Amino acid sequence: MKMVRMSGWRVVVVVAIWLVGVLVLTLHRYDGNRAGEKTNWMGFTDREARLAQRVREGEDQVQWLKLQLSSSQNKISQELKKTSLGGGGGGCEPVPLPCEAVHVAIVCA
Repeated sequence: MKMVRMSGWRVVVVVAIWLVGVLVLTLHRYDGNRAGEKTNWMGFTDREARLAQRVREGEDQVQWLKLQLSSSQNKISQELKKTSLGGGGGGCEPVPLPCEAVHVAIVCA
């Protein structure tokens, strides 16, 4: 078997061809992963953008539920203060006011 001696420009040409081949294969593989999917301006696929939107909606619902819970707790504490201050004569226990129905819905995806 005869060894081919490569010198100077031949080495550069072989390395350049090899690098171009690796680059082409890498870009082809990267494009193949997202075949058929559109991307938005931030680089997310349509599916990723929809999932992010659902997460934001879920966070908004959690924030709204926390606000409703806080409001209900404030109402209850005010009513308890009224009954403890207003019903106090003669050692009798204060009569609680009728309960208010509070509807809470928790949605999990």
